[in-house]
Amino acid sequence: MSSRLISSFKIEDPGIRKLRIGDLNNDGYAEFVLIQAYPMNREICAVTALDQKGNVLWQHGELLEHCNWCYSSFPAQVVDWDGDGWNEVIYVRQAYYKSAHMWCYSKGDYVDKMNPTKKELRMDPDLATEQAFEYEGDAHLVVLNGATGEVKQEIPIPAPADDCIAICNFDGTGKPNLLAKDRYWNMWAIANDGTVLWHVSKEGLKADLGHWPAVGDIDGDGLDEVFITNTLIDSDGTILWQIPGVCGHHDGAYILDDLPERRIVTIADKLRMITPDGKVLWEKDGGHLQVLNVGRFSTDPKYGPRQFLVQDHVPGAANYHDGIDLTNKGVACGQRATIYDWYGNKIWSEETSDRPGFGVMDWNGEHDSILRQTGSGIIEIMDIHGCVIETISFTAPEGGLCGGWVYWYPADILGDSRDELILFNDSTMNIHMNTTLHNTRRHCNSN
Repeated sequence: MSSRLISSFKIEDPGIRKLRIGDLNNDGYAEFVLIQAYPMNREICAVTALDQKGNVLWQHGELLEHCNWCYSSFPAQVVDWDGDGWNEVIYVRQAYYKSAHMWCYSKGDYVDKMNPTKKELRMDPDLATEQAFEYEGDAHLVVLNGATGEVKQEIPIPAPADDCIAICNFDGTGKPNLLAKDRYWNMWAIANDGTVLWHVSKEGLKADLGHWPAVGDIDGDGLDEVFITNTLIDSDGTILWQIPGVCGHHDGAYILDDLPERRIVTIADKLRMITPDGKVLWEKDGGHLQVLNVGRFSTDPKYGPRQFLVQDHVPGAANYHDGIDLTNKGVACGQRATIYDWYGNKIWSEETSDRPGFGVMDWNGEHDSILRQTGSGIIEIMDIHGCVIETISFTAPEGGLCGGWVYWYPADILGDSRDELILFNDSTMNIHMNTTLHNTRRHCNSN
């Protein structure tokens, strides 16, 4: 066993579910930012900053009890937003929803509700708030001082833009731009001062915008392009190309702009590898390809410079929603996890009746490893062929295994050029490191 628990502490604030990491006070060490929102509508209610020992540095907003579930992206990031050399924490404060279009899980369909800010609707786990028929006022990008949590700016942005945000470079001013979207219908590029640079819609693209866009400089011009669903959008909002045909519900993509051969890899109705000019090099079928991890899982050149770990939450199902096969009377279908190499060849695959979580981290400092959550607080670290190389148990500070679902965040918080594994739920955070000496040849051949 090469894993060692280096920090374990109780999280006193209940219901926190999203983690962001950054140096908040310019001390050279990473701090943790925990984000809490109402369970089913992305409405952020509290932001808490912690150091690596669990000490609360500051808290913004009001925490909710018994709020321990989220179904979507959270619009929050850590970045030096104003260019002063210190990181800020930014998040979107929702506009007021006068009437809401809500996904009802028990019905498998949308329902409409008035006054959706009532607490009973905000907390109802059966109702997911998707959009409003009518908004009151703007949404706001709230900029918090990373060191103190004080509000530095509140920048008006379009009212529906509250689903997820990404930091981009569209205008070349040297200050960050924002890419923001609603659930599935609209996306905005926003300048540092809140000016809308461009906007695209589902109707304009003739494609469902889905969940998470890819951002990167795919053409090497120094500015970012955006890929979503089947469309590449230039830094000025111009549509550069679209993959012909309907590409289904879009869950994720990567723009690989750090390689000699720049590529886009995306999951929608299929896993696709695409060139900068829109040529599909290969594609792989799926049912509901919901999670895409890109890594360098091996140093063997036969696998290419990157490999792709894909989770298909409903393999082969033509009618699904969130892991439920609607053609099979609401029975959960399990999932298939597969690793493909750079050329589209299958390396390893497993199909399970449950839905374990998968991720990627640099555990050994030489290449990436696969993370797999087996349930009940057990995390496995695996190689490219699915062989387990490390098993980590998520335990409470006072001892004993923490049951239930565990959230993870791999990050190099020690500066040793490989990731530490941060495990947390709504009451506990543990940090594990790899104790195997990194760059062993350098040390054992010292002179």
